[in-house]
Amino acid sequence: DGQSSLFFDCSDLGQHIVSLVVTDPAGNSDYCLAAITVQDSIPASVQCSDQVVTLVLNEAGLATVNEDIIGMTVVSNCPVQTAIEPQSFSCGSLGPQQVTATVTDLAGQQQTCTVDVNVIDTLAPTIRCKDVTLTLRGNGKVNLNLLDVFDVGKSGDNCGVKFFVMEKFVFTCADFGVNTIEISAYDQEFNKGTCESQVTIVEDFLKATTCKDITLSLDQSGLVTVNPLDAVKENWDSKSCETSLELVAEPSGFTCQEIGSQQLVLLAYANGELRDTCAVQA
Repeated sequence: DGQSSLFFDCSDLGQHIVSLVVTDPAGNSDYCLAAITVQDSIPASVQCSDQVVTLVLNEAGLATVNEDIIGMTVVSNCPVQTAIEPQSFSCGSLGPQQVTATVTDLAGQQQTCTVDVNVIDTLAPTIRCKDVTLTLRGNGKVNLNLLDVFDVGKSGDNCGVKFFVMEKFVFTCADFGVNTIEISAYDQEFNKGTCESQVTIVEDFLKATTCKDITLSLDQSGLVTVNPLDAVKENWDSKSCETSLELVAEPSGFTCQEIGSQQLVLLAYANGELRDTCAVQA
């Protein structure tokens, strides 16, 4: 190109054919061809942080890695390509991990550095509770199941819930009425989410299905008194928890004029208030 000298840079790596022309003062000239190979023999220098880097999982349970996060610095006379492995971590990678960064220059020379990372999850589970009403049974107890109060559709965690803790799950007569209990959810990092549920404990009053037909026998005076307890299939207590219960039969008795099939009604009272009835054939 008529230049007295040639300059090459990183973009000129490889072999080039050049011509050298010499001319004397009288105008006589001659030339020759030469093959010039441009090489880069200086590898890049790469450094990573010498401190443990903390990676925090996001709401999707992921943490990504880039050059800034691992404190990566590169010194090179030519452009380089950078590769980081792994590029991300998930819930299955909690705890100490290692990241390797590799830089490759245009000549194919590679240099690496490694950095220790610690993957953590700081997000507590999101947990929502529902209120529930439970009925005490014959033994004066009732169990609360987690699914009775745990709202699955509105609860969750970025890495999944590991276990639940209910403040109370067995209720007795002493718990009659409204009880406020706390439910806690823990993930694998023991982050804790809580919610409260109103658990209302009520009694199981007389139901029609508990009644049964009975046979009555007149005494020598031609009378018979109905015992209401004879007409229920299950055990019946005159007092359940804090509520005074009374079971009454109407009519309360029969005479000779009523021999044959008769119908009576059982009435269940709680503190003097009628709560339930059922029909009995006598």
